[in-house]
Amino acid sequence: MLQKCAILGLVFLLAGGAAYGWLHREAQEEYRRAESLVPTDALEAQNYFEKYGRWYQLSPEQQNQLVLELDNERKSKTALQLDQEQQARLRADLDKLAAGQMHPGDIADFLYGRGWESRVEQYKRHKEQMETARTVAMTCLSIGGVLFGGCAILWFLSLLGRGIRAVFRRSSEPAAQTDPSAAELTDIELHEESAETVVAAPEPEEPPRQRRKVLARSETSGESDPKPLAGLDDLFHVISSGTGAGAAEPAWPAPRTGPAAPVLHAAMDDVAVLLTDAPASGDGWSAGAQWSWNGTPEPAANRPQEQHPMKRSTVRPPEEDRAAAVESTLKVHTEDLQKQIAEFKQVAQNVQQATREQSAPLSNTLKELTEQVSAIREYAASQQHRVEKLQDGYDWGIIRTFCLRVIRCVDNLEGRLADLPREDGAISHLEEIKNELLFALESSGVEQFRPDVNSEFHGQEKTAEALKDKQPAKKPEQVGKIARVIRPGYRYLIDDENYRVVRMAQVKVYG
Repeated sequence: MLQKCAILGLVFLLAGGAAYGWLHREAQEEYRRAESLVPTDALEAQNYFEKYGRWYQLSPEQQNQLVLELDNERKSKTALQLDQEQQARLRADLDKLAAGQMHPGDIADFLYGRGWESRVEQYKRHKEQMETARTVAMTCLSIGGVLFGGCAILWFLSLLGRGIRAVFRRSSEPAAQTDPSAAELTDIELHEESAETVVAAPEPEEPPRQRRKVLARSETSGESDPKPLAGLDDLFHVISSGTGAGAAEPAWPAPRTGPAAPVLHAAMDDVAVLLTDAPASGDGWSAGAQWSWNGTPEPAANRPQEQHPMKRSTVRPPEEDRAAAVESTLKVHTEDLQKQIAEFKQVAQNVQQATREQSAPLSNTLKELTEQVSAIREYAASQQHRVEKLQDGYDWGIIRTFCLRVIRCVDNLEGRLADLPREDGAISHLEEIKNELLFALESSGVEQFRPDVNSEFHGQEKTAEALKDKQPAKKPEQVGKIARVIRPGYRYLIDDENYRVVRMAQVKVYG
């Protein structure tokens, strides 16, 4: 048994050790991968987070400056360097991102690259697997250590006990072999003393035999030995002479010797006991009623004998008594059960009556509570909707303010480009700046749009505004149509079908 437990403990220890080895190897590989991904320059993710956290507190000029700084920094590095930095930042912040301690927000793609959410989820699953493996390893090592250690301790204790028993056995063997004759003499003396004790012990007195035992023994003796024993005639003579009303105490004959003498003496003793069991006359017990070998009893002729009536008692069999007791017990239990059932019925009726009486107010209370809960839910939903609207409006106000600042810069550049001659070399640089700003707006979801010329202005009032000065129409069918676009408009795309107008387009209509 100990060997099996020790083998099982070793198996658990090996399993736990293998799991710990795998965990250590995974940790080392993770550390090597992290070291290989760290770039030479310092990671500035925290710097970006601080700037982004202060985004809502910055003025529009500072917000524009922050966007330009981020864009310039991206342009100063190659795509490979940006990818390495993004992977390094993601590797450094994986623990915080998985634990929900960091919320990068809108600049997450800029900091960690695209697909960073899937990598965070993969890291979470890997971490859960590592924790499970660590728990299994700890459990296996604990169970294996307990089993193997317990078996080792028990084996050591068993060896120690065997050694102690061997030492005691060796120490007791020389003492027993030194004087064997003394032990034999002691045994002999003890046996002799016990024999003397047995001889000297007095014989116990035989208890008085009862009448039934005498009769039974006489019957059995008669059945076992059909031949009459020697001396039975004398015994019958004594009994017949002693049973008379006025007869004196019979004189027992001299005891005979022979093989039937013990039986005769026993029969005489039993008869004496039987005669003494007869009802005595007078108030008390008379010693003369007993037979004696030496004394002579008082004559019984002077004492009148009283006739005692015989009392007859009917004896029932034990089976009938048991059946009667069982029937009485069953009757008692049946009565108790009937009483309990009646009490239960009464309690049930009381409960039903109380429930009927209290069901009406309870139902009214439940209805009121249900109405209150539904009202609270409606109020909470309306408040949540209101908060969402306020949050959307707040975010939209910030986005619109920032976009209008950038759009104003684009308008200024377009005005400068219109004023400069085509031969000037600065036109190309200004156009590049304008295109970069438009690209920044488009990457943020803001696009530029122009209403179609010669299209009906009616129906486009939400996206375009008309100047008060109208252009004269050459044809009557041109009245109410857009003549030309003075300034383009910008809109923020929510999805493919919904959008919000950042700035309305400015047009001139035929009049």
